[in-house]
Amino acid sequence: DGIIYKLNKKEIQKYYVDNLIFAGLQNERNK
Repeated sequence: DGIIYKLNKKEIQKYYVDNLIFAGLQNERNK
């Protein structure tokens, strides 16, 4: 279970970062 949790945590962090970058790009485009 620990390994699966670690992998999921990594995936969640990547997804979160990708969303932040995407949101940042959208904000730049709106300026």
